[in-house]
Amino acid sequence: MYKKIKNYKSLLSKMKTKGTWHFNPNIKSKDAKYLGRLKLTTNIVNGAIKSVEKTPFLPAVKLFKNDLINKAYERTEIAWNKMDNIQVGYNEHNTLFKQKFFFENSKMPKWCKKMIKLSKLRNAFLAVNMNPPGSINPWHYDTYQGILKKNSDHKNNIKTVLRILIFIQSWQWGHFLQVGNEVISHWKSGDVYSWNTGRYHLATNSGIKPRYTIAITGFTDKLPKYKC
Repeated sequence: MYKKIKNYKSLLSKMKTKGTWHFNPNIKSKDAKYLGRLKLTTNIVNGAIKSVEKTPFLPAVKLFKNDLINKAYERTEIAWNKMDNIQVGYNEHNTLFKQKFFFENSKMPKWCKKMIKLSKLRNAFLAVNMNPPGSINPWHYDTYQGILKKNSDHKNNIKTVLRILIFIQSWQWGHFLQVGNEVISHWKSGDVYSWNTGRYHLATNSGIKPRYTIAITGFTDKLPKYKC
């Protein structure tokens, strides 16, 4: 898919110098935040799964042609993150996933509107993700560049942005989420997790069934808690 680069300088090496995290795999740190559980109705579960199944598979490491010219990927954190993973062997075959976005408007399905209301996040959007068996979303961190550009309100900034991850179905064999050094498994349907901005994480499906999640990104002045 892409060529290896000689004397490659990684984004990960740059992030290590910033001291935003210990970056030591031997430390048993607790890096994920469990926020509680939301009650997912049959309509929500079925609506989310059906919506994402209709979308095409995409590789998580896909780059634009302009990103490859004169190391242009170094000017965009999203692209540089992807290039880090490409250089260690991730490609269009082992990172396939499906994703469906829903933005706040009158055409948004009712189950989406309900989920955004339950999230307690303002100016939020929702994405449904599906990772098939054998797929990996490799080591990366979220930049929130898109939502930050669309919101001019001074209250909506990098300090108040939050993404929550909601597991649509209960845990299945081979489904794992890793946030920093913390590996998460055995979740229940509706369990909600989040983590600090800039925290590296990954997800893998080494099982025999698809892995479905809902991610809601928005703004909040207080970390929300959820209870069925």
